[in-house]
Amino acid sequence: MSLKPGKSPSELGLYFYATMMALFGATLGFAYMLSFPAQAFSSQEAYATMLAARAEPIPESKPGDAYYIEGSVLKTRTWELKRAQLTTKGAQTVKFAEGEMNAWLSAKFRPSTTPVGEEKPSILIVPGAPNIAITPSGSLYLNLPNKISCYGSASEFTVSARCSIEPSGLKFEKTQVNNARVPFPNILGSKIFETLLQGYQSTEEYSILSDALARADSIELAGGELVLKFP
Repeated sequence: MSLKPGKSPSELGLYFYATMMALFGATLGFAYMLSFPAQAFSSQEAYATMLAARAEPIPESKPGDAYYIEGSVLKTRTWELKRAQLTTKGAQTVKFAEGEMNAWLSAKFRPSTTPVGEEKPSILIVPGAPNIAITPSGSLYLNLPNKISCYGSASEFTVSARCSIEPSGLKFEKTQVNNARVPFPNILGSKIFETLLQGYQSTEEYSILSDALARADSIELAGGELVLKFP
């Protein structure tokens, strides 16, 4: 291996050491931020009310002060009929209220389990039931709780993304892990969720929803509902 002109071995060693220390510091900082759970609010108004009640509002960027909007879950089973509609071919419009979608996700969305007889990996991340919240401004919060088991110890964390619906599909505007409010770009934010949702890909529910989203002629948020129009 040849050295670049003008760079002595000692200089390269210093650069390598500085890079490793920077990566180590970033890892410690990220782990520190994960120790602060993000606060969940039922609506943007509830979050604004909390801020108004403070004598001195704390900036969102301070540890322990990140938040996300958590969607409601209806106790009725109206989602079952709409789930069936998604599997029916032909022109139609299917409207899922926030609470109906979350009732379906809560009741049916479970990741596939490790086959019996196979050894579990030393590090295992298992996603829970997703949750969505639709705001009056037309934003959608996609929240995914996860359990991570690492060499005998276990902990929980939530990945939350604020998204918008565009003609090209779902656009990730902000993604955070617990209180680590990292401004992930659109592509990286979508990749994070794509990776975590791989545990559902072999399930029937994932197949139904992903196929419906692919077939839909248009997808929009209107009046607190997810509206899918099929040609």
